[in-house]
Amino acid sequence: MFEKLLVQNFQGHDKFRVDFDPRITCIVGPSDAGKSALIRALRWVSTNQPGGDEFVRHGTKGATVKLAADGHTVTRRRSPGGSVNEYHLDEQSFSAFGRNVPEPIEQFLNIGSVCWQGQHDAPYWFSDTAGEVSRQLNAIVDLGIIDETLARVGRAFHRARTKLETAEESLTEAKAAHDALSWVPAFEAAVTLVEAAEARHAATAHQAATVATLVQQAQRHQATRDNATGAALLGDTAIVAGERAVASRTAANTLRQLLGEASQHQDAARRKVPSTERMEAALIQHKVATVAATTLQNLIRSVRARKEELCQLERDLQAAEKAVPKRCPTCGQAMP
Repeated sequence: MFEKLLVQNFQGHDKFRVDFDPRITCIVGPSDAGKSALIRALRWVSTNQPGGDEFVRHGTKGATVKLAADGHTVTRRRSPGGSVNEYHLDEQSFSAFGRNVPEPIEQFLNIGSVCWQGQHDAPYWFSDTAGEVSRQLNAIVDLGIIDETLARVGRAFHRARTKLETAEESLTEAKAAHDALSWVPAFEAAVTLVEAAEARHAATAHQAATVATLVQQAQRHQATRDNATGAALLGDTAIVAGERAVASRTAANTLRQLLGEASQHQDAARRKVPSTERMEAALIQHKVATVAATTLQNLIRSVRARKEELCQLERDLQAAEKAVPKRCPTCGQAMP
């Protein structure tokens, strides 16, 4: 049961309050006093009609209508332009409800369009068509659920048909795209072959790099071997020259000893023998000295030849020592 109505900034009303009688409430007054505006405000808070914001009083920030009923309060607010457009049921707020009434408020008030009869409205049902009367009767006895269900089914069928057409178009486009991509399997096979060839090329390149490294190492080892071989040959030459030098020095020492003995024999040969025996002895010594001198001359010539050979060997040895590189015969590194 309605208890009171509070209207603020609604059409001509700045602020107006109506207390409802439990039995019946009549609103009387002169013309243009705002009686119809109060009915319109009660209808607005109950059914969210009329729409728009033409009823908001000019120069205000918005209209507010409060309806107290059965211990609860329903509040409807709207500002010009719709920046504020809300319902309240006690402390519970509702927004984004469109042209309808929020379901909790609609169930609480339980007021439909058939509950309203305006001053200038035609007699109820007498001016309506048979179809409209049937619709309103169905709504009264809840047969409107069938109409609503049929309408929902029709809308669902229309949406389903639209989705089916869209799906068929998408299927056609997908088939066309599939046919357009018929080259993909062959391309994939070609890509597989290319990848396999690339893998083989990478393996071959790795093997080539390994072979190149081995060749470089072999070249370094060969150069080391050549250096060691040359050093060994020079060492053999130096050894032979050294052996010759040692032999020549031994021969020279022997020759010096023979020369010393020959000098002693020459001194003995120069001495005068006073007697024949001495002469004979001296003759014998002379003969011996002659033989020794001949032998000495032969030895001198031999020593000179050996000396010349020794000098030549010393020169060869010096040349060999200069020719021998001061490097390690194994690694080829310079030696101190």
